[in-house]
Amino acid sequence: MRLGSHYRALIARRLGIAATGAAVLDVGAGDGNLLAQLSATLRVALDPSWFQHPGVRVVQGDGRFAPFPDASFDTVLALDVLEHVEDDAALVRELLRVTKPGGTVWISVPTRDHMVCPAMLTPWLHRRWGHVRPGYRLPDLLALVPDGIQVNTVEWNEPWFRALYVPLRALTALIPPLAGAVLPGIARWDGHAVAGNQGHYFLRVA
Repeated sequence: MRLGSHYRALIARRLGIAATGAAVLDVGAGDGNLLAQLSATLRVALDPSWFQHPGVRVVQGDGRFAPFPDASFDTVLALDVLEHVEDDAALVRELLRVTKPGGTVWISVPTRDHMVCPAMLTPWLHRRWGHVRPGYRLPDLLALVPDGIQVNTVEWNEPWFRALYVPLRALTALIPPLAGAVLPGIARWDGHAVAGNQGHYFLRVA
């Protein structure tokens, strides 16, 4: 089980991230956990790694050079992807290019002030996670979206997940089913927390 991707899938459900329309693309899909839960006729994962998941078509590739025609998908997801890419503006352009008129793009990124407990581990974790930048300031993130496109922003502060990240990581390695059973409760607690800038930003671009 990939801890981050499973937690992100739980947040997605709480935020109402769903497949609007018949075709959905998940860029940087990880293990495909979220994509497999969406009800769409066509579910496509674009990821550098290969994996198998029932009902999911996997395409190996780079989101900055998506191998799809313009306006191919009703819903496009890029959750925790931009911070891994040097040319994040090129990635956002591709996400918008392959989205149908009237479709929706969901983007999530860690905030620039993202902090786990203990705080001293955060820089090391950014390197371990493969981040080319340690999160985003909200104005810099919004600047990646062209003018004239509607953007709704959600601040997901995730205090419980950040505070418990290290023991959760250990539990995931030792007893994955138990970690999976605990995560929904943590997502629920985080859902009652006040907004803040030490967790993640979610953008709904339509």
